Amino acid sequence: MRQITLLGSRFEESARRAVNLDDQGAGTGVVEHQGRLLSYPISSWTTSDVWGFILFSQPFGKGGPFPSYADSLADVLEVYNSAALSSAAAASGRRVGRVQAAGPVRMPAAPTRA
Repeated sequence: MRQITLLGSRFEESARRAVNLDDQGAGTGVVEHQGRLLSYPISSWTTSDVWGFILFSQPFGKGGPFPSYADSLADVLEVYNSAALSSAAAASGRRVGRVQAAGPVRMPAAPTRA
């Protein structure tokens, strides 16, 4: 029995990442690369798709479909907001916005690669 490694790399992250993902056959299902079985289930997702899924995935019993380690995902948003705010401020010296849920969020469609 072989193990499949699921990776969260996305084509949209950077031009270099997109080239590497293409070289590895990402977006085509399970691929063998350097003796390992790999799958990139969110390779074609946009940043908005990722955040939509995170915001959609509120804990089971709290309006969401998935079990979670926490009663809410507010801590996840805070971690990413803090990181985004500090790195953006350092890079530009400007104030940047925060991620937040704005009404119902729909789960993105299953990833496909044209």
